[in-house]
Amino acid sequence: DLFVRQGWFKFKKKRSERQRVHLSEWKEDLMAYISEKSDVYKPYLVTTKKEIREVLGIPERTLDKLLKVLKANQEIFFKIKPGRNGGIQLASVKSLLLSIIKVKKEEKESYIKALTNSFDLEHTFIQETLNKLAERPKTDTQLDLFSYDTG
Repeated sequence: DLFVRQGWFKFKKKRSERQRVHLSEWKEDLMAYISEKSDVYKPYLVTTKKEIREVLGIPERTLDKLLKVLKANQEIFFKIKPGRNGGIQLASVKSLLLSIIKVKKEEKESYIKALTNSFDLEHTFIQETLNKLAERPKTDTQLDLFSYDTG
């Protein structure tokens, strides 16, 4: 019984007991914060980095690294305005696309144009993403009730 298990392994501590937090955990916290503070009609968040750091308790360099990683993975869009009246405009791709889908068709073009201008995006990126969502492959097939022999 004593010698059945060989070797030693390090167990995973709880997040509250650790001094350092994984980037994936910061990502979950930031995405939850964005979704909490934004809604359908205003899918982006206008705030300061300092406020985000204070609310989440994230170090400054880690926040900068996290924002770069999330932008590279195309999970968020952000635009930083430096200076006295500056701040950060932050939105998750998921919330932006959900808001575009929920807006009426007549307002959709002007809404997309406003979003592309505010985040300095290409108009084609949003259109391509919406087209991918619209062109989901059909997995269901129509069955004819009387064509199958049921016994």
